[in-house]
Amino acid sequence: MIGTSRWRVLKGPLGGAGAGALSLVGLRRAGATHGRPAGATCIRDEQCASGICDPQTRRCTCPEGTTACGGQCVSPTCPTGQTLSNSSCQCVCTATGQPPCGTGAAAVCCAEGETCVAGTCTNTGGGGCTPLTTCPSPQNCGAISDNCGNQLVCGTCSTTSGEICVNNVCTCPASAPVLFDGTCCTPNNTAACLNKNCGTVTNNCGQTVSCGTCTAPYTCGGGGTPNVCGCNTCGGCFTAGTLIAMADGTSKPIEQVTVGDRVLGRRGRVNRVLGIDRLVLGERPLFALNDGPAFVTAGHPFLTEDGWKAIDPAATAVSGSRLRVGRLTLGDRLVRPILAGDAEDDGTGKVWAAAVPLQRLVGHPADPATPLYNLRLSGDQSHIANDIGVHIK
Repeated sequence: MIGTSRWRVLKGPLGGAGAGALSLVGLRRAGATHGRPAGATCIRDEQCASGICDPQTRRCTCPEGTTACGGQCVSPTCPTGQTLSNSSCQCVCTATGQPPCGTGAAAVCCAEGETCVAGTCTNTGGGGCTPLTTCPSPQNCGAISDNCGNQLVCGTCSTTSGEICVNNVCTCPASAPVLFDGTCCTPNNTAACLNKNCGTVTNNCGQTVSCGTCTAPYTCGGGGTPNVCGCNTCGGCFTAGTLIAMADGTSKPIEQVTVGDRVLGRRGRVNRVLGIDRLVLGERPLFALNDGPAFVTAGHPFLTEDGWKAIDPAATAVSGSRLRVGRLTLGDRLVRPILAGDAEDDGTGKVWAAAVPLQRLVGHPADPATPLYNLRLSGDQSHIANDIGVHIK
């Protein structure tokens, strides 16, 4: 048998009941001049119909995934309850050794007391086979044997209740507990922890869910809001929308800043973002400077002509900052660094500064769940927020 490729697969029906479940493999290498069957002695691969001569046993062997039957290589894919006969190379019923009744995929093994008549298992009255007509409790889904060689459908599970069929019994998935009305509950942990970031809560299925933990000095509920990290006396942070000056001359809302970004710092220095603290406001006010929006808490240090100052220096100290910080008051002149061209990592960016007097400082109440952000930076740990020089708290 000569082929144009290195290997060739010959497939064909074996004939007889149930033979459609098998396929002849008959592998052979191109250029082979012999076709010795599986199990025959050999010296070279070309001598075997399968194309494989085992160098250890010196016998023709079958490719992986096939088996020898009657000197041929076949794929043993018999249906459940049937096995491959070594003598006929056909699928036969495991219990009786007889061919299944019927043809193709519809062929089944007859139960005890039945005989295959015209492709149908028929009760001959010799042994007495009484088929099941209903599935025994608690089986209520899928299919089972009717004890006479046929399948008995027990039913389907309700898709609206979320049940699945396990061992022919409708049941809830392990992740979805059963409610009092018998329906399955799909947990929604995201909704349970909405606007929460610490402690435990109960989800819609009555399960206990952890929403996370807080990083010191913040504690769960410390800002007055349950399941929210907070600290009434801790340092400062910025609200979403606060514009951060980037080293390439652009600006980015603080909530879009990512670890690894390069931000512009004091005197043109470039600092890299090492981390981002994501917290919530809690029972603290937000402050607006001059005519700007309320965007910062009391503990964040601002750069003035007289050095670093915060609205509440005590809050800055509580956060663990070692920065020497004075109290920000009306009349202080805020330094507004302005980028002129791209800055470089070596701090050669050209930056000039203008001082703006602080004329108004107003505190505003806000939703305790308001998200806050604080950057953790390399270098001198300074950056520019809403065009004002600031220091990480």
